[in-house]
Amino acid sequence: LGRAGLVKEMLALLSTMKEDCDVSLNIITYNTVLNGLRKACRFDMCLVLYNEMVQCGIEPDLLSYTAVIDSLGRSGNLKESLRLFDEMKQRQIRPSVYVYRALIDSLKKSGDFQRA
Repeated sequence: LGRAGLVKEMLALLSTMKEDCDVSLNIITYNTVLNGLRKACRFDMCLVLYNEMVQCGIEPDLLSYTAVIDSLGRSGNLKESLRLFDEMKQRQIRPSVYVYRALIDSLKKSGDFQRA
């Protein structure tokens, strides 16, 4: 749905799933929506959904961090990208090539070529 640009439909489905007592949201559900938001260039919503996920007691994994760090970097939010990168390392989640690429792109976008 995210790739097709159907963000409203994707979020409505997520909302319906939350309200349905028989459906338990998990990391796979959240990662799917986070990645859909990223692909639909709805970067602002990625951090909101990430925070909601964490508040629900679902621990982010490598895919979660990759989607959110990439989204934050694309939106120009370098500070939050770096904060999540540090959080990721504190949780002992090994960054992938994709996370490093997202951070390098974010640093270049902010003009911090030295650190990139």
